[in-house]
Order: sequence, then structure tokens, then C-alpha cells
Amino acid sequence: MAAEVVEGEGASKQSSKMLKAYALSNALKQANSKSGESSGVVATMVLTKDGAVLASAGSPSESTLVAAIASNIWGCYVQHGVKETMSAVVVDCDNGKVLVSKINDSLLLCMYCKDRVDFGTLKLKADAMIAYLTGPLSEIQI
Repeated sequence: MAAEVVEGEGASKQSSKMLKAYALSNALKQANSKSGESSGVVATMVLTKDGAVLASAGSPSESTLVAAIASNIWGCYVQHGVKETMSAVVVDCDNGKVLVSKINDSLLLCMYCKDRVDFGTLKLKADAMIAYLTGPLSEIQI
């Protein structure tokens, strides 16, 4: 099931969009490794450029911290004018890798994994997830 956006009507009779967070979290689970698999993806998150987590799948204890750091790294590159050519930022850490990539103008995808995952596999998983989420999340304004 893809991430869903549903329409609703507010008090002013204007149409508004609502995100189904459960459907989005289920979609994000597809990128994570299952027990016993060697893909090594620990968590996948959709976050705002300010670092607020909208949905995540995987290790909840680390997600908020990783999201804050990832959005800060992304913001530094954008602030220095690299955003036109940048599709993703991958950071190689002591215990694994973190990938941050743009979904749309206001949302980022963040994935982090264990050391055994190579950069190419991580990038392919992120590209597939972004292609899957871009349509449903294009209507979200933050």
C-alpha cells in the first residue's frame, strides 16, 4: 500500500489534505531489513527539512537523533549552494552509513544502515523509495 493522502473539509469549507501516517510507515518498512537479512537497513524516515520526523520505520530510539543530524547536514549543503546538483548525501560513520535525499521541496528521506551495506545498495534502495513516495507526498505542504 502506498502512502496515502486523503481530502477533508475544514470549518471554512476549504479542501485540506491529511497524511495517513500508518500507511506511510508501512511503505517505509519495505526498505528496511528483516531479521536475518543481510541488507542491513536499520531505519527509514520521512522528515521535514527542519528535522521533524513525519513517519519512520525501524529503530525508534535513534530515529529522532539521526533525523536531526541528517537534516542539518542537508541544510549545510543547501546553504552553500550545492542543492542544484545534489541528489543525495551519504555519510560514512563508524558504525554505519546515513543517506539523506530530497523527496520534494519540503520533505527528505533518511535511511541509515549497518556497516556491511555498500553505498550503491543504499542509494538504489533510497531511489526506489523516493520513486514510490514522490507522487503521494507531492501534495503535502509543510
